[in-house]
Amino acid sequence: MSKDKLTDYDATASNNTDVGGISVAEGMLPSGVNNAIREQMSHQKEAFGLGTPLYVDQTNNRLGIGTSSPSSMLSVVNNQAAHTSVDIFNNNGNSSARGQLRVGYDATACLEIFRVGNSADITLNTPQNGSIIFQGAGSEMMRMSAAGLAIGGTGAANALDDYEEGTWNASFAGSTGVQGGYYTKIGRSVTVFVYGGVNVTSVTTGRITNLPFVNNGGYVAATVTHDTYTNNSYNAYVGSGTTEITPIQDGTVSGAQTVIGNPRYIMVSATYLTNS
Repeated sequence: MSKDKLTDYDATASNNTDVGGISVAEGMLPSGVNNAIREQMSHQKEAFGLGTPLYVDQTNNRLGIGTSSPSSMLSVVNNQAAHTSVDIFNNNGNSSARGQLRVGYDATACLEIFRVGNSADITLNTPQNGSIIFQGAGSEMMRMSAAGLAIGGTGAANALDDYEEGTWNASFAGSTGVQGGYYTKIGRSVTVFVYGGVNVTSVTTGRITNLPFVNNGGYVAATVTHDTYTNNSYNAYVGSGTTEITPIQDGTVSGAQTVIGNPRYIMVSATYLTNS
């Protein structure tokens, strides 16, 4: 078969007996030397100088794939109807091996994008403790760093450094039943919800204790959204420096209350600030 392009060439030198149909076998005609060299030069031009698919810009030290005018060190251009893609695979059969793209300076990776094994996670890693910044129209839109997720600025006040949600074991004063609640924490802001029953006929203070975080933002109001806890309606607050919600009636902390109904239920929610 005539070797008409570089990919037709054989890795074993002795198997390359022609260049574009021009014989370069032992005993070839002398004129075949010039013709074979010229044919090989045309193959190299086609492979590296036309941008279909590879173009080497030796003047500017650039490489183009699908383009003969690369605008950067590596330019990938798709002029076909199909989607443009760059695939990085590791097919050596090792499930712990990485398919990895590394971007860095001075042989040190500043950004790694990789997937390990069969995990569905894609990891962006900045080993130098740098930031991952998203920009639009030249302006910063969002930044991820060790300080947290910053939106609308780069200062510490713009960083969302914590998000958490879960359950907390609320304790109703005087109750022998186990009560439960839910919370969401965003940065320093904590919002708690509790819905529970009271298993006694009277309580001394009515406090709900064991909040998931200490209130470090001063006294804040709590909301009683449903109450069959007492004969009287009341408001509540989260005490400063505490993990308690305290009911108040007529401007004073609740004294002994008489509960009504069986079972007796209460719904309470509050938002307060903690230190971290």
